[in-house]
Amino acid sequence: MLSSTAAAKHAKAPLPVVNFAFDTSDDDSDAPPPQHTPRALRPSERSPLLAAAAAAAAPKPARRNSHAAALAVAAAVALLLLVLGSARLPHDPALPPPPLPGPGPVPPAPQIPKNVTYNRRAVHINGAPELLLTATIHYPRSDPSLWPSLLQRIKLAGNNAIDTYVFWNLHEPEEGAYDFENGIANLPLFLQTAHEAGLYVVLRIGPYVCAEWNFGGFPVWLLKKPGIEFRTWNDPFIKEMSRFVEKTLVVVEKFLAPNGGPIILLQIENEYGNIANTMGPKGYKYIQWAGEYSKSLDVGVPWIMCRQDNVPVVLNAENGFYADSWIEGHHKRFPDQPAMVTELWTGWFQKFGQPKYTRYGEDLAYAAAKFIAKGGTYIGYYMWHGGTNFGKWGSDWKTASYDYDAVLNEYGFPNNPKHNHIADLHLTVTTYKNLILSNEPTAVNLNTKHAEAYVYGQLSQTALIFFVNDDSSSDVAITFEGKKITLPHWSVTIYLKDSNGLRSLYCTARVKPSISDRLQSKSLNEVHSYDGMESLYNAITSLEPPKFQTPERNNYLHQLQHLNKLAASRSNPSSTDLTLSPLPSRISHIFEPIGVYNNSTAVPSQTPLEHIRTTVDKSDYMWYVRPNILVKEASASSKKLVVHLECLEDVGYVFVDGVKIHDGAVVDVEAGLSANEEKRPAKPVDLEIPMDELLKKKKKKHDGKQKPHPSPSPPPKKGDPGKEVSHDLAVLVGVAGLWNYGAVYENVRKGILGAVKFDKVDVTKGSWVHQVGLKGEHLQYSLGSKVHHPWQPSFTVTSETRGVGLVWYLIKYSKADLLALHDRALQTQLVAQKYNANSNLGTQMHPITSFVLNLSTMSRGMAFVNGHQVGRYWNLKAICNNVPCRYPDTATAGGESCAVGCGYASQSFYNVPTSWILEGGDDGNDDVEVVLFDESGGDPLGVSLSAISG
Repeated sequence: MLSSTAAAKHAKAPLPVVNFAFDTSDDDSDAPPPQHTPRALRPSERSPLLAAAAAAAAPKPARRNSHAAALAVAAAVALLLLVLGSARLPHDPALPPPPLPGPGPVPPAPQIPKNVTYNRRAVHINGAPELLLTATIHYPRSDPSLWPSLLQRIKLAGNNAIDTYVFWNLHEPEEGAYDFENGIANLPLFLQTAHEAGLYVVLRIGPYVCAEWNFGGFPVWLLKKPGIEFRTWNDPFIKEMSRFVEKTLVVVEKFLAPNGGPIILLQIENEYGNIANTMGPKGYKYIQWAGEYSKSLDVGVPWIMCRQDNVPVVLNAENGFYADSWIEGHHKRFPDQPAMVTELWTGWFQKFGQPKYTRYGEDLAYAAAKFIAKGGTYIGYYMWHGGTNFGKWGSDWKTASYDYDAVLNEYGFPNNPKHNHIADLHLTVTTYKNLILSNEPTAVNLNTKHAEAYVYGQLSQTALIFFVNDDSSSDVAITFEGKKITLPHWSVTIYLKDSNGLRSLYCTARVKPSISDRLQSKSLNEVHSYDGMESLYNAITSLEPPKFQTPERNNYLHQLQHLNKLAASRSNPSSTDLTLSPLPSRISHIFEPIGVYNNSTAVPSQTPLEHIRTTVDKSDYMWYVRPNILVKEASASSKKLVVHLECLEDVGYVFVDGVKIHDGAVVDVEAGLSANEEKRPAKPVDLEIPMDELLKKKKKKHDGKQKPHPSPSPPPKKGDPGKEVSHDLAVLVGVAGLWNYGAVYENVRKGILGAVKFDKVDVTKGSWVHQVGLKGEHLQYSLGSKVHHPWQPSFTVTSETRGVGLVWYLIKYSKADLLALHDRALQTQLVAQKYNANSNLGTQMHPITSFVLNLSTMSRGMAFVNGHQVGRYWNLKAICNNVPCRYPDTATAGGESCAVGCGYASQSFYNVPTSWILEGGDDGNDDVEVVLFDESGGDPLGVSLSAISG
């Protein structure tokens, strides 16, 4: 993925699946024979490189938590039982259960070897051309319990393939310690699930992935390699990169198409053309090597690169908001390659401090249809499902939500009308894919400035016609084959010409109720009253608490409309009424100490150390402590102590003698939001505090009137003016993720990066001490009551901790109460589906249920639920000008053009998978535990958990 600046410059219950037969191509295709045929890899066959990689001495295994793995399996089983039990609607025995969920577990897909080739028109599977409609979904951005439901939703929308990156730093967190088995890192399980769903897989190994993923997927320990330079002709980098690529291929070998698996394409490197000029001759040598290297692996499927037009041994593909204008040049450079767009951007990512950026479904459909109209036969939708940046996996300043305004939202719910509009496009083009795949498009001049037509087939017999109007404001009237047609502005309209004449099939600019039986939900106006009125009334009453006014018994349409609104409300975190707030008696806390808390692990130096190379990204946090700074004591009470920091990235908290000397956080938001070519360092900052105020605060802490943190030294006694007094400076620096895009990754730098002055004296050089991570991280406060710690009772929360920073909170919620909310959320969607009052879910979509954690009353920090890290949170407002969202100007100027949420926090609601809520209980604790580390003062009484379903 590119930044906006760069882009502007250049299991619940399984769903019923329509078809599990893997080969989805047509037997009677009359497409020309393929021109390129990579040698198929027999099941027992490996290239010498892969054989050597597999035979090498096994590296030390990643630390595996068998207890956690068992809990994950138990949670998945419990989740399935919970959903099935909820589907019975126990609150209303008279109401017959809906015909959901679907059948039981899907039988394993057949392991039929597949031969993957290509020619100018398309990628071929076993000799037949395929129109590949590919949904991007990243397996670590959703909980494994949801993979079956998400993949089956992808299939139901007409996609026949998925693509995903492979995330190096996830799978090799420490050098030589691999993890392809646990939790979100279980790539083989994800591939098997995709195979069982009947989906092809495009595996983008990279191993540079970009993807708004921390450090672009690179493990930070690479920075420790002497002389390493990333993504260039550099021996240390090439050695490590090739080692991981080969390890990955060994892991996924049985899933390769020649071995009967779903993987039909592999990707090496990623968007290298964007930085090629910066990397120079060494970069050119490297990218040519990458192409030849991938070919030498001889795995039996083609390799691709995106945005790389000078490596002929791989397939080249495009990324962008629109890709149709690229096709002509691509076919001139590579006349024997198909036209592929690996990333057609469905929306855009979001940083803390930014609004949410959106893209009209009509505009996305326009881009996809126009690409097919001009000859494209592979569309990868980036993202189809964005998901969540759990833990620390989000890159620089990215929100925990990776919703992306994708076709399925962060929770996996259909993002309508975009979802159904794109699904209907898929239904149209796949119905007539033989015409598309067996013909080259013929351009027809319509004698207008902005309109053109592209014809697949023979107008005298049968043809599929794509009418394109690229005027952004004016409709165009044309006459074609004797028929008058109006083409809406900025649209592609698809017509079929056959023996029955010329008729319209689909228009990108006109969103209508879905034409797909799989997605169709009747309009409320189409549903008429029948004898089930009383049953519907009882069903609605069972879904709502008594305080809600139920609709009239004698107005069936009113009841349906009410049910429709209720289903919509309970699919939205900001409107759901299914919320559980904490009781003050169930909140406890521990204060994080200021400065060095463990001398044995402290790291001394004569200057402030760079953050990332010191922490190796094991923690977002590091203390910088400069003790015993001698300054002259002032007699005047107006004397101000000034601390100067030349550059601090990303977020800092500055303490003098244990007293915080500023409000909020030290942060340069504009610098943090800058990126790529416009990236700039944080501005210098001067923090000052009157000396008498500092003395008062120190005395207050020392006297015991305020003891939120251990004080490093007692308050000094008053002395004579001019006498030297010792002070301690402590700065906590927090990192908001590492960049994911650009060149020279080896130059990443965070922390205190410039001069430090204390009372106008330069103290940059001297005795500095560093403490990596927080005490609460080392002692695993995130596990809550599972590990014994001196949590303080909650009755002191309001008087002692509210508004105070550097505090750990433990908040307990009743699991039984949360599961009751889950049941009602799920039942709402099931009842709405039964009575055709669910406008968002198709008849074959079983609802997905999730929880959301509302952190709008907290400041910034980390959140955990039952030991799982939800992600970084930050109550940072989006400062921007509201950008009007008028079709079609959403993506014409780049991703950051249609903004919503200006003036509000970038993110307040955080995704909590249902499987996390189900964990625990084996120790007799029937609570769900939320642990927060809050940096600069929040109110835990406002933290709530809500259930949603959609």
